[in-house]
Amino acid sequence: MQKQIYKQHENSDVVKYGNNTGLLFTCDHATNVLPQGHEWSEEDQRNFANTHWAVDIGALNLAKYLANHTESTLVNSKYSRLYCDVNRQIQSESLFRQTGDNQKIELNQNLSLEEQWIRIQYHSNYHFEVRQAIHELKPKFIYSIHSFTPEYEGKKRDVEIGILTSIFDEFGEAHQQILKNKGYDCRINEPYTGKKGLNYSIDCACLTFAKPTVGTLFEVRNDILSNPERFAKVSADILATILEVIGKWK
Repeated sequence: MQKQIYKQHENSDVVKYGNNTGLLFTCDHATNVLPQGHEWSEEDQRNFANTHWAVDIGALNLAKYLANHTESTLVNSKYSRLYCDVNRQIQSESLFRQTGDNQKIELNQNLSLEEQWIRIQYHSNYHFEVRQAIHELKPKFIYSIHSFTPEYEGKKRDVEIGILTSIFDEFGEAHQQILKNKGYDCRINEPYTGKKGLNYSIDCACLTFAKPTVGTLFEVRNDILSNPERFAKVSADILATILEVIGKWK
């Protein structure tokens, strides 16, 4: 009965690429799609729909690559982060973001309490499906895949790969060291920190059971993911890094 209720506001795709239950991948900001009955206004289409404000560009392709090549499971959101950001607590001011680049996001202006409640059901559905996958698979490791822009508020970002940590610092640092040795500008808790709520979704996943599941969050610069040659290299290098770390982790 409870699952039927959550299905009414379905906000997740769950794809099993094989029978490897030891790994679970998630992608919180996978698409710029809006649920049926909603559409981008002309202003939002021009200013936001195809930008990082609406979707983590390239992140879903990377998450699919990693899940496919490890024969594991991927859970990704179906709808845009601007409709409802599943990587935010429901009391967060940016759950329904009001502005971006100093421009109003028309999708989120003057939301009624009823509309907010409906959107929160989509938020709950995503986390329900992640937890459902964790209960079924009992994975040893969870990875959340995100992307970020090469420039923000006029400032260039040199970092290529960020690893956001909140619970498992040493686990994240193990990945960083390998990727630095491969020649990447890879940093811990950059360009954002996972210590101030931006690891919300993966923290919820890792804390599903009384004994936390080990996990971390990857942020990859989206100009790298948007270039086919660079995507091929960075995805292979991240895959190799993950396999090396989990192969040694105890």
